[in-house]
Amino acid sequence: MPPTGPPTAPPTPSYFGQHPATSGDAFTFAGTLATQNTYTYPAASPLPATSTTAQVKQQITVTSAVQSSSTFHSVETDVYPLRTTTTTSDAVYSFVPSGAGVNFVLNSLNTSDSNAPTPDTFAYAYASPVLVDELPETNGAAWTNSPAVTISEKDADGTTATRTYKADGSYSEIQTAPNGTANLVENPDGSGSYAGSDLFSGQITQLTFSAPAPAASPGAPARITVALYGPTPPPTPTPAPSATPGPPQPSPTPLQVLSFATWYGSSPSLSTEQDKTATVGAFPATCAVPSSYGTAGADVNQTVNKTDTILGYTEKTVVDTYVVQGFGPVCVAMNDVQTSYYDYLNNTPFSFVFQSTPLGTSTISELLTLQPGATIKSAGRKAESASGPIASATFAVARAHFDAAIDTERHDRVRALRAYIVRRIESGRKGASAP
Repeated sequence: MPPTGPPTAPPTPSYFGQHPATSGDAFTFAGTLATQNTYTYPAASPLPATSTTAQVKQQITVTSAVQSSSTFHSVETDVYPLRTTTTTSDAVYSFVPSGAGVNFVLNSLNTSDSNAPTPDTFAYAYASPVLVDELPETNGAAWTNSPAVTISEKDADGTTATRTYKADGSYSEIQTAPNGTANLVENPDGSGSYAGSDLFSGQITQLTFSAPAPAASPGAPARITVALYGPTPPPTPTPAPSATPGPPQPSPTPLQVLSFATWYGSSPSLSTEQDKTATVGAFPATCAVPSSYGTAGADVNQTVNKTDTILGYTEKTVVDTYVVQGFGPVCVAMNDVQTSYYDYLNNTPFSFVFQSTPLGTSTISELLTLQPGATIKSAGRKAESASGPIASATFAVARAHFDAAIDTERHDRVRALRAYIVRRIESGRKGASAP
């Protein structure tokens, strides 16, 4: 028999040699950030539509690069007509060999804004690395990621919050504010609760939301029950073991129980994601990509849909990253739409108004384009040149402030729900409708 040679090591992916990150690499993106709110109440809305637009400049620098792991530091400046804000972000990425290519994954992300003297901060700890791109980009490639992540938030007003999502999209959250705490829970079936020591002037301590239940009549929509609870009375002392067992402890009685048709169908889809790559004949004209970077390449698209059955809204986030193959990302278009189904503005005392049709929409859009003059210090590539691949991580860290803006919008919803119930309580005390 022919002699058996030594085992052959698996070949190193050819693309892995083009490690697209070295300490000192620097890139600049520029574009716009727009926020828009519209309202679609059945009657005339008490709030007018609003919109704001900022001019954005984002400077990204590779601050460390060790083997296949790199840290990207981003400073984004948003210039509005009457104010200027700055957001600083640090993201850690890895380049993992996969077949003949490389998987580009995000490990962690931290952001901090320019609020003084105390900034608002967000930290994202992912349960498993997030696959951002498959290198080199291939037409038709597709993948998905788990929504499991822990998001830690600290606000300038002293509020801290920790929200943990599971792989099924459900979550638990605890907020600690100067005036007390709040806990939110969303279960996989859409049921959950909102409770806390500071809620609603202490008169309502918990809201519970049921899972959808079938309607009584065929063809009717499923229904949801919301129960409002007041402070729980102290339990009856437990008798000693030798004594005669006492009566069973009664369950708390809700102050009010509301029933309404579900606004998200008979079963909620809490979180879905789809990522895919497609070649494009030409980049969108809105990107205004400098001609030196080319005019065509690939579109790496990520689409995420979420439903929050506790705060009453759906969310769709679409990110398109336009990439010059063999070079890197040159334009990032991000769009997030949050659609509200709860009416926080209704004036009927002690009652919610839950709608099966949307009552308001919040849209956040950001468009960033790579500017000329990128500094490339990686071996075998020229500085101030478009002759070699740039860091693929740039398009992911570019959205760091965008993600923080989305979470800030969600935090505002938590506050809005609490403020709504306080108005209901105060209007009940006065015996008149709240303003």
